[in-house]
Amino acid sequence: MLSVGELDKVLPLADYVFVVTPLTEETHNLLDRRRLGLLKKGAGLVNIGRATVVDYEALIDLLNSNYLSGAILDVFDPEPLPADSRLWRTKNLLVTPHVSADDGNAYVP
Repeated sequence: MLSVGELDKVLPLADYVFVVTPLTEETHNLLDRRRLGLLKKGAGLVNIGRATVVDYEALIDLLNSNYLSGAILDVFDPEPLPADSRLWRTKNLLVTPHVSADDGNAYVP
C-alpha cells in the first residue's frame, strides 16, 4: 500500500496492478491515460474495485496496441456491461460479471 502521491513512482515498476480501491473524489479516474501510460510494456491490470477509478477507454487502447499484456475487469459503469461496449471486442481482456467475491453464498442474505 502507498499514498496516491507515490503512485507515479511505482507504476513503472509493476508487473501487475490490482485496483481494489473505493470510489472517492481522490480515486475517481485515478488511473487515467497518463498514469496507465506509466506502466511498463507488458504489464497487466485487474480491477475489482470501482469502474471509474480506471480510464477504460485508455485501457482499451493500450490492450489493443499490445502495450499492456492483459486485463481482468469485474466492475463496469454502467452495469451490466452493454452489449455494444468496446470492452467486449478488446484483445487480451477477461470480463467477469461483478463476481470477484470468493464465496457468493456468504454475501447473499
